[in-house]
Amino acid sequence: MKTSIIKSKYIFSATTIIVIIALWFILSGIVKNTYMFPSFEMLLTGGKTILVDNFNVIVLSILKIVLGIIIATLISAVIFVIYILKKDLIGFFTPILSFIHVVPTMGISLYLYFFVDESLIPFLLVIMVTVPIMVEGLITAYDNIDKGIMDVLKLEQISFFKKLFKVYFPIMLPYILMILLQSFSLGLKAMVMGEYLCITPKSLGFLIYSAQTNLITENIIVILIILFTISIVCEIVIKILQARINKYLIVK
Repeated sequence: MKTSIIKSKYIFSATTIIVIIALWFILSGIVKNTYMFPSFEMLLTGGKTILVDNFNVIVLSILKIVLGIIIATLISAVIFVIYILKKDLIGFFTPILSFIHVVPTMGISLYLYFFVDESLIPFLLVIMVTVPIMVEGLITAYDNIDKGIMDVLKLEQISFFKKLFKVYFPIMLPYILMILLQSFSLGLKAMVMGEYLCITPKSLGFLIYSAQTNLITENIIVILIILFTISIVCEIVIKILQARINKYLIVK
């Protein structure tokens, strides 16, 4: 039953993409404005420019977002452990996390511009934007652990780290994967925005800035498609991991 639902979901998603492409060709034929609706040939040219001539830029951007997510995960894990050990201490981090969560990314990037090298700003934005989401997600997942399990652990003479890795982590793992997915998508947007605002050389944001400045709409569209594809691939990978983890937990 679940498998059929997943297949139906992908069929509808594929149908939506086909409809969007069809509407694109129809509107491009009606409007006759290549700035708004570049032709298929123009999109192929833009694809060559971005995917072939700037392939190293795409790879570098993916590596930066992955590294940023790893560092953000480590920071969030430390705050989460502090929360488990003494919940009151989370109050020390709450104002900082709330401030980062509320303040627009553009405001943070413009402020950092005066103190940090412009090439580091997009990387820092990824960390700053994703840490609050990760911390909130981890705390929520921990607080939703069955109270009966928590009561049993209090009675058992088990070390903290054994509880963390043998009990808490396996129970929270499906939620952690979802947190990583949300963080990756948001971090990718924050990084590209930071690169665009800071005009960071050899970056996706710089390619968007250059394409906008020179009115090369097809390059912008290709970059958006690439960002969408990266997010979709990440989602598929995490969904596969979730399915395997859930299957393993059921068998176990």
